Amino acid sequence: MNLLNEFKAFLDEYKLDLHKKRLVLAISCGVDSSVLLDILEKFKDEYEYEIILAHVNHKRRIESDIEEEYIRNYAKNKYKLHVLELEKQEYIPSFQEYARNLRNDFFDKVMKEEMADYLVLAHHLNDDIETFFMHLMRSSSIESLIGINPAYKMNDYMIIRPLIKVLKADIYEYAKKNDVKFFEDASNGEDDYTRNRIRHNIVSALFKENQDFGSAFINFKEKMEFVNRFIIGTRDNYIDYYIDVFEDHFSFKQDNFLCIDKYLQEEILFYLLKRYHYSRGFILELMKDISSNKRTFVINYKDISLIKDGNEIRINYYLYESKDTYLEINDFGRYQLNDEYDIVFEKVDNIEKNNVFNIGSLEIIWYNSNMFPFVIRSRRDGDKMKLSSGHKKVKDILIDLQLSQIEKDKALLLLNKNGEIISILNVKKSDIIKNMDEYNLKIELIRRLK
Repeated sequence: MNLLNEFKAFLDEYKLDLHKKRLVLAISCGVDSSVLLDILEKFKDEYEYEIILAHVNHKRRIESDIEEEYIRNYAKNKYKLHVLELEKQEYIPSFQEYARNLRNDFFDKVMKEEMADYLVLAHHLNDDIETFFMHLMRSSSIESLIGINPAYKMNDYMIIRPLIKVLKADIYEYAKKNDVKFFEDASNGEDDYTRNRIRHNIVSALFKENQDFGSAFINFKEKMEFVNRFIIGTRDNYIDYYIDVFEDHFSFKQDNFLCIDKYLQEEILFYLLKRYHYSRGFILELMKDISSNKRTFVINYKDISLIKDGNEIRINYYLYESKDTYLEINDFGRYQLNDEYDIVFEKVDNIEKNNVFNIGSLEIIWYNSNMFPFVIRSRRDGDKMKLSSGHKKVKDILIDLQLSQIEKDKALLLLNKNGEIISILNVKKSDIIKNMDEYNLKIELIRRLK
């Protein structure tokens, strides 16, 4: 395979213009990035681009410092070089993920600092195949099964992988023919990591069965990309029409959602919750909860919460907490009730008794100032309020009114000095209000300005 031709074919396929651009190459000093640097150097005069190097010293091997010294000497008086040295760690549960996050942050910082156009990475076809099997083992979405993205925009720059259709064996061959110096990472030969075990035990076996497996995989990936585009279009259309998406949550109708194919349900949830990198097992658990026949409930998971209220499903990007409120009111005035309302206790002229229950909306209560102090608090088990038919549990009143679970949890009770509930604020008034001798107190809920 001619890697120089492959490089130009990659640029043509993705319509990439490198002419007089600033390129940052992630250089590890391994064979992949060393060969890619050699290729970039061969086209430097033709495209007139600037090459900037970015190297990460993971401090996990004795050779790490030797490799850093080598790339510093190589770049001296030739290329601008940025180096990140990771701190030595005795033990990190998932070092690969830890290091990957630090590398990504480092490369992003370099790109912004240099105002570069392209971040060039040396991932190759074997990496892509290994990534596919890693995602397959995790039962990931179709989108993730496509593997490594060859070229895409990130913030204000492009990330490109010009060797993504090149086999590792061809990279070694190029290095040998072109006398490219590189360092071997001995840990790649170990089976300590999942990727290494896939490389040694699965991918190698596939190539033994079919020497042209690389081409077969590329053909498979192209078909998967077509399938994925179709699925994405269907998924996005459903979200646009049937799901309300906000910054902190999304919501939809249960009956409508359950009518669509379960695979599409899965893809929609994978997409809307992609920030959490949930496994397929978790998504299937969430789908099971969404399909529950229970009328109302709240479930907190690790990062999110699910609220079901009748046919309404709401998934929050935060854990749901029901706040406990207790406020004692001893005099006239305006008090902050919560983030949504203030409550005002105002002395007024005596109001006709026949009018007090009908005047104003639920936000206004006419009462007697002799009943100070008042208490506003969250509801408790066993709370009862007097209605025309007798005393009834507040819990049952809220159920009869078909309030959502959030509204039930937010419901606040107004009690007089005798501990009697005179109102579920902004929801329902007690018949106790009808039994005052004088109505000289106006209690009003006023919506707070945002």
